[in-house]
Amino acid sequence: MSNYTIIERVSEELRQQIFATLDEAPETQFSVTDASTNIALEPPGANLNNQVVVSLYLYHISQQQRPRNPMPLRSGAGEEKHPPLPLQLRYLLLPVDNETNNLLMMGRILQHFHDHPVLESVAGESLDNSFGREQDQIRVVAEDLPLEQITQLWNAFSQPFRLATILRVDGIAIDSYRSPNQYGPVREAYTVLGPK
Repeated sequence: MSNYTIIERVSEELRQQIFATLDEAPETQFSVTDASTNIALEPPGANLNNQVVVSLYLYHISQQQRPRNPMPLRSGAGEEKHPPLPLQLRYLLLPVDNETNNLLMMGRILQHFHDHPVLESVAGESLDNSFGREQDQIRVVAEDLPLEQITQLWNAFSQPFRLATILRVDGIAIDSYRSPNQYGPVREAYTVLGPK
């Protein structure tokens, strides 16, 4: 089941994967020693300490498309549950080391998510299909934004334009906390007759 902690847990999973891919980079030695020290989940305008080499900032959460009035989901156990809330997350990924390393880190991170776009587990736990989710995987893709949107994003941070990319995460779902309703078998059927 996906409860409200899924956003924090996915952010931490991305941090761990970015750290591991930099730590294991062939033929390049990045100065990374610890995921929580070297990969900041903070905006680029924050006062990052000098051990941070990548800023991974969740800047936008949106609801993925679903029907306007989704029907309750029925299980075989006679329960009817409110459907989960499907979300899409967008992160600003920004290397903040020297310019040569920034280019190398960006290439390595993009290579990793190109080769491994699906998160099949989060914090070591396998994902399930939750109650009524259509998929049991979370996808991470580099997203292209129009130059105007990128400029607006940097203006919002009051920062000069820098090398960065957007990572979009699809397949997040937060299950409803409402208690399921019980339903039983239909016992009687009535026929409604109209006017003659």
